[in-house]
Amino acid sequence: MRHILIGIGALVAIIGAGVQESTAAPRPYCLDADRTHMKDCSYHTFRQCLDTANGLGGFCYENPAILWQQRLGIVERAPRRATKARRD
Repeated sequence: MRHILIGIGALVAIIGAGVQESTAAPRPYCLDADRTHMKDCSYHTFRQCLDTANGLGGFCYENPAILWQQRLGIVERAPRRATKARRD
């Protein structure tokens, strides 16, 4: 009986520790894959999304959640990073 109670207590502790609100900001680009019917908004750059889309046969678009937040004035568009000149 004691082992069962210890097991239940450990399970409750593990489940309770794993439930947290996400503090990560949404990523700016999403992928809609044709073959897998997957919608994934976890890409930092459009290039990352395109590289994945080439393998899965999908297309990339800007995250609608971020676009909506920008329209409401909740978040500002991130400034574009300056590209470095390539050395040949």
